Amino acid sequence: KFGKISVPSEPFIGFIVSVIIVTILLLFFRYTKMGLAMRATAEDLHVVQSMGIKATTIYAISWVIACVVGVIGGILLGAVSGVMIPLAEVGGKAFAVVLLGGINSIGGAIIAGIILGMLENVAAGYLDPLLPRGGLAHVFPFVVMIIVLVFKPHGLFGLVRIERV
Repeated sequence: KFGKISVPSEPFIGFIVSVIIVTILLLFFRYTKMGLAMRATAEDLHVVQSMGIKATTIYAISWVIACVVGVIGGILLGAVSGVMIPLAEVGGKAFAVVLLGGINSIGGAIIAGIILGMLENVAAGYLDPLLPRGGLAHVFPFVVMIIVLVFKPHGLFGLVRIERV
């Protein structure tokens, strides 16, 4: 309890662990040689290979980090909402969040997650009663994602990259 506010322990622990993991990842990508190599590989593969960095190693480490973060996220989400088949929908919503925030922006993904979560709840409260069977709240993040990507293909916070051929 925080004064008069009561917070369940599972979501609070999930929030704390998420903040710690995001902070560790931000520090890793910003201040370590491996993080710099990963960012450089994402930017330009040919330059990285010409500098002697093995891209296959970078890709392997990227997959390991993605798997570890995915496992931690699955454990935290399973603790909060229970493990069941509809939990797989979260992956699709996470994809919409990443595209909306910008592929190369961690902060953009965080802000986009908050925005889409609020818009999904607004859609559930105001738009679902308008339909006979409801369910618009589950589709609404993808509708927002498509609308934003039509007007800003790099997402809300992604970097515009112009390449001349």
